[in-house]
Amino acid sequence: MNRFAILSSILCLSLVLSPAVQIGKSNTGSPDLAAKLCEIVDVLRIAWGQDFESNYKKYMLGSSPTVLLISRDEMRKIAALRLDGRRRDGETTHGLTLGQKPDVKIVVVYEGLAPILVAKAIVHEIGHLELRDKSLSRNAEEAQVRKIVETEFFEKVLGGRWLEMTVAALQKKVLAVEQGGRVYKGHTPEAVDLLYRRLRKGGLNIGKSPAHDQILATQVFIFTNSQENLAAALDFEDRN
Repeated sequence: MNRFAILSSILCLSLVLSPAVQIGKSNTGSPDLAAKLCEIVDVLRIAWGQDFESNYKKYMLGSSPTVLLISRDEMRKIAALRLDGRRRDGETTHGLTLGQKPDVKIVVVYEGLAPILVAKAIVHEIGHLELRDKSLSRNAEEAQVRKIVETEFFEKVLGGRWLEMTVAALQKKVLAVEQGGRVYKGHTPEAVDLLYRRLRKGGLNIGKSPAHDQILATQVFIFTNSQENLAAALDFEDRN
């Protein structure tokens, strides 16, 4: 085993699962889970590039790390408590940033999600944390994280050419949708299926599931709409 592989194995074992997962029915020492944790670390290594070591040390290590991986059942319970002040669906919420600096915590669901989507949720929530001091409205911040941080994530992991070709192909599959006096590019089943294929072509084996369908439908909307449209859509949801 080379030095890189050894380092990756050490780091993946340092990812912190919540205490409830550790004492529950999940076998946290299983080869499948260990392999998944290593895949999450490998994606973060690519996404963070030269900042990987500093980011990993800052957010993922220590006796009380900022990022904690949790089960879906735990997310259901956290979402029901509305700890961030918003109504959440625990079935479709995959990551949350809770608390205030310096005691902020990020919780991300690892269960039932492909490693790249777990890594994306981690990067997404860290994006929120890094924008905390910018005095943006809640929806403006969310729109910026979705459009800028998530788009850059896919560009770094899969390459600029992959992103350019994928967005161009998706633009041909979406449909115009009017909502609240604004026209958006709405996702379609064909667009979601296309994104599955594009991710697999990029070397990522993402199995089809309801959770993945929901995440990729949102990603189609992010890829094909402007940041202004994303913010407006979030504002519309809050009003209705």
